[in-house]
Amino acid sequence: MSELRKNFTAFALLFAASLALAFGGVLWLGADGRLPVEIVQGDIVRTGSVWALFGPALIVLIIWGLLIPCGVALAAPLTASNPLDGDAARNLRRYLAALRIYAIGFSVLAILLQLFLLVRAAGVALPLGLDRQGAVRLSFLFSGLLFAFMGNLSPKVPHVARAKVQAPFSAAEHYKIGRFFGWVFVGGGCVIIALALAGSFETLTAAVPWILGGMIVLPMIRCLIGARASRRHSV
Repeated sequence: MSELRKNFTAFALLFAASLALAFGGVLWLGADGRLPVEIVQGDIVRTGSVWALFGPALIVLIIWGLLIPCGVALAAPLTASNPLDGDAARNLRRYLAALRIYAIGFSVLAILLQLFLLVRAAGVALPLGLDRQGAVRLSFLFSGLLFAFMGNLSPKVPHVARAKVQAPFSAAEHYKIGRFFGWVFVGGGCVIIALALAGSFETLTAAVPWILGGMIVLPMIRCLIGARASRRHSV
């Protein structure tokens, strides 16, 4: 099975499962139903609309909507008329498989969030002894592990410059960007893991959006710098 077919199959199954949970929740609780968001000593103090169950399905759609085009672009050297081979091809296949694991991991995390909300709505205030803060901490812990996992693999993506698959960066800049991307994601993932395990809940929820923003913006800036340097050297 091709990488693209594997990605579409995984996306279809996970998105269908997430949509089924969301529609099932709406049918069960009603269109104006409420979900318990925060429970203190067995009393519900804050609720949210049942339509929030579609949020995780949207997350799954966005994750795979970004991954599949990226995977197609990365896989191009493997299917070109003069395909990549050897260690470079193996490293690229390994990274494509890691991207799929990354997307599956975050999709499963979104689906588990739906299940958590539905279990609480069924009247179980603390399923398996897990409250809202515990669920959020576990989600960020798992997310941090996935970020660190991807960061560890990014420097191993091979540079490709062929007639029909032209890389946007020179080989030197490509590997510099890969290493930078790796350090940012491993570092960001480790900080999120530490906050999830030992930080206060308020610090965790306040800091993570800034950390995620930095993990997005810093690699983008480094890519722009690398593209400019590559163009200057090619002139």
